[in-house]
Amino acid sequence: MIESNNLLGWSNLDQIKINYFNECERIASDDMAFSSFKINKNYIPILEHVSYDLGMYYLNLICQKYKPDTFQLIMKHLDDFKSNDKIGSPLIYEYPLVGTISPTTLRYIKTLMDIVEKFDINGANIVEIGGGYGGQCLILSKIFNFKTYTILDLESVNKLQKRYLHHHNLLNTTATTIESAYDIDFDFVISNYAFSELNKRMQDDYLRIIKKCSSGYFQINPDASECYNREELINIFKRDLMNVEISPDEPMNNFYPNNFICTFSNK
Repeated sequence: MIESNNLLGWSNLDQIKINYFNECERIASDDMAFSSFKINKNYIPILEHVSYDLGMYYLNLICQKYKPDTFQLIMKHLDDFKSNDKIGSPLIYEYPLVGTISPTTLRYIKTLMDIVEKFDINGANIVEIGGGYGGQCLILSKIFNFKTYTILDLESVNKLQKRYLHHHNLLNTTATTIESAYDIDFDFVISNYAFSELNKRMQDDYLRIIKKCSSGYFQINPDASECYNREELINIFKRDLMNVEISPDEPMNNFYPNNFICTFSNK
């Protein structure tokens, strides 16, 4: 059963999101549901909805945007990244150069490449705000030897994350709720859109954790009515964090012009 609305913090709560939370609970406990959750009709409106065409956009960035050494590193580990497609029966397609892969995994790889070129998070204690099923954590683990990785999310989603990451033998990971993390000092924080989709009260709560981190990476989609808007978030980041850089969120700016990527380093 879905947690109380007071705990959700997700702006514009609707039936689609309620179905997602309840489905995560079922997927985590049911073998058949887990085996095909990435094509589950109640799951894909929230995650695993990246289209073939959007995957091609990500692939073009992967091939063209980054340093040659970064690109070579990614190609060396391509089969490792494809392990993300072995569970959950995602929709996979044949792409040039990289072969058969899901477009969601291409998105995670692109995010990984952004981080590789800005940060060294080997040995870090990492916290992710809203971790989906754990796919970004899995992709990052193929390159970085982080000390710990903590995903902060809702209890029902935590259950799926724990099952998914345990299946991939990522034993230095934890999936828990925000309440257990206020007193922990993390080194690196990451959020792929989840932070910017929370209401202002929950964003303020998470900022208590973010401000203590040494560095971080955020993909931001600030268009929900109950959240801080683009200008407000940029001002908050620049007020509370150091060495803040704001850059385009490619290729999502083609569809959502207010999106942006924020990185920071408090070192």
